[in-house]
Amino acid sequence: MEARNYGAWMWFFIKSLVVAGFIWGIGYWKSTKVPENILVSGPLQNEPMQTLTNKPVFEMRSKGHTYSIQPAFEYELWGLVVSEHSADSIKDNVHESWNDYINTKDICVVWGGNVSNPYLAKLNFSHGSFTCYVQTRDSVAWKSFLPDKISNNHLIPSTPEIQKLISQSNIGDEIRIKGQLVNYNVNKGQYRKTSVNRTDRDNGACEIIYVTEFETYAKNNKFWNHVSKAGKYLSMAFLIGAMATMLFTAVFVKN
Repeated sequence: MEARNYGAWMWFFIKSLVVAGFIWGIGYWKSTKVPENILVSGPLQNEPMQTLTNKPVFEMRSKGHTYSIQPAFEYELWGLVVSEHSADSIKDNVHESWNDYINTKDICVVWGGNVSNPYLAKLNFSHGSFTCYVQTRDSVAWKSFLPDKISNNHLIPSTPEIQKLISQSNIGDEIRIKGQLVNYNVNKGQYRKTSVNRTDRDNGACEIIYVTEFETYAKNNKFWNHVSKAGKYLSMAFLIGAMATMLFTAVFVKN
């Protein structure tokens, strides 16, 4: 086959890669936006339920480390996911440095008046390694936001099945979480303590939940999640095709 034919294939892969990358970018951007139209919303008007528990301290093990789990309250939460952070993200090296392999994901949710807030889409939510942030340039949206109806939740899945459900959660999901608010330590070190109310702020304001039930009522950004995933895989395929064509041309095709 002549070199110009490989050049045509290379041009095809490059153009396709650009298009797929654009689809990936648009899909990802839209999938991280808080939805303007909520599909279910009813249960999300519930306030979190918290009651004392008499469950004893117990241990978990992961990757050679021992974790002592101290239940404080039974807890159930309904909310709209507005931001999330995975502990194994390349942007997170804190969990690994602490040998914390049981807090697999953080999910920030809103409920009640924040879900029905007509300005919700004008609020920007983001995540650090341990904190959920809320920002907006719209003064009306900021004044209408209810700071006691949002929580950042450090999730400890109780089973591999629960871990899978948590890992599949996305921004825009309407969810229910049930379990216990807990304090825990790693290898008998200092306890990491949970928040036990919805009105505290800054350090210690996050709920640590040992999750025994995880339910998704609706996935409002499902379409854009599929678009993002399709764009990602197409981009990878076209990139591999371009690299393979370049390598084959360099090795086997003579001018």
